[in-house]
Amino acid sequence: MASILNTTVTSSGHHGGEGFPSQTENQMDGSQEDPKSLARDVADFHRKGLDRRRFHDLTAEKYMIHIDGEGDNQWADLYNGERIQIPHNLSGVPRAQNNLLRPIVDNMVAYHSTMPFRFVVETRPDRQSRESGAIDQAFANYIAHQQDLNALFTEALYMAAAYGHCPIHAFWRDDVHYDAYQPVHAEGMQGPMRGTIDCFVGDPFDTVYATGSTRGSVERMSYGRVVGAEGVRQAFPDIPNIEGSTKLNSSSRFQRTVRKWMQAGNSIHGTAAQMSGLDGEELIALVYREIAPGVDLRYPYGRLTIVALNGSASTDPADASGRGSSSGFGNAITLHDGPLPGGTFSAVQVYGSNRFDDVLGKPFVADLDEDQVQLNQLETLVNEFVRRSVRAPLVTAGVIGDDSAAYMDDGEIEIDPNSSFLPQYLELPYRHIPLLENKISRLETGLFRKGGWQAASRGESRSGDAAA
Repeated sequence: MASILNTTVTSSGHHGGEGFPSQTENQMDGSQEDPKSLARDVADFHRKGLDRRRFHDLTAEKYMIHIDGEGDNQWADLYNGERIQIPHNLSGVPRAQNNLLRPIVDNMVAYHSTMPFRFVVETRPDRQSRESGAIDQAFANYIAHQQDLNALFTEALYMAAAYGHCPIHAFWRDDVHYDAYQPVHAEGMQGPMRGTIDCFVGDPFDTVYATGSTRGSVERMSYGRVVGAEGVRQAFPDIPNIEGSTKLNSSSRFQRTVRKWMQAGNSIHGTAAQMSGLDGEELIALVYREIAPGVDLRYPYGRLTIVALNGSASTDPADASGRGSSSGFGNAITLHDGPLPGGTFSAVQVYGSNRFDDVLGKPFVADLDEDQVQLNQLETLVNEFVRRSVRAPLVTAGVIGDDSAAYMDDGEIEIDPNSSFLPQYLELPYRHIPLLENKISRLETGLFRKGGWQAASRGESRSGDAAA
């Protein structure tokens, strides 16, 4: 299963391969289960899970583009399950955006990931335990450095801030052509095993948990990946006619999300979305289903099944290359079916916040987003007042064709020409502005307080405490 792609090392130190398990464990050919039926079951499990979460995922999409704030993104909202733009109720003034979500999320992520990961192994006092612990500690710190765990958890925290949680996966790669760290041994008397641990950040929008799952108990899960079709063909040469798609604009979850929201009109004042690329790299969508040990009696150590969505580069029918339908993924083909490597799930979850026992967690910005929307609306009201005050109408004792007129955007209002009146500009009532400014100040303070920004400087915690 070794391929050029599988042995390419990226700039971050992560291997560029798809992380397929060893094909010596692939039991698909010897299984009595029909591969087509198995592929449909895995794909339907994943599709139904995504459909069940539609409103949850729409809300997470809104949080993601609100954090980014490009163009008019913070004026995007949801109404009855549809993506909309908050309507204009003011006359002509540009919408204001005072994006505080981004620095607050940056601060939260930096607090948890700025310091490099360092591991210390505690052992028993005997010599053998100390020597074994020294090797374990060296290997753990080597992996943390080589896989750049700080960068992985940083990316996962940003996703969890908008979604509620984000998985980080770890695969054992035995297809590399070098010995990543010699003290790693296989079980028994086989001696050193060549290989390494490959870690990558998953996609919470494309991760599904069984309906019986809670935060502390998961028996089945599936997750989608977008990978290069050529690498899949090299890894599974015995499976014919594996085809991807060149219609996906970008495999980036953010890019795929912001393009969906463009139809709501949020790109008038700029957008971060890529506008072309529908004839680019050939990509293919894979669905991995993992079953915990002890759930399937045929696989006492757990089960891993990998399915390819032939001809598709996405599990989302809203993407240009997504071919999901109400009847399921008819293009699903089974690539691998065998024991779960290591007898444990490949992923750990990084949570933004807790929502009791909900396995999806709670977005970090969920309590901040409403304040951010209100802040933008109040800032826009103040800007509207300033605009109207700068171009206040002139009250004159003259004769004009209508009750009012405008010249070069300066308004003119007619009064009785016989009155003894000196022309003057109309002054708009100002007494409500201090109320608006006070409300804006309260919102800003509340945003930073809820976000844990510099809690120590407010005397609410000591330096070094959580969120200090």
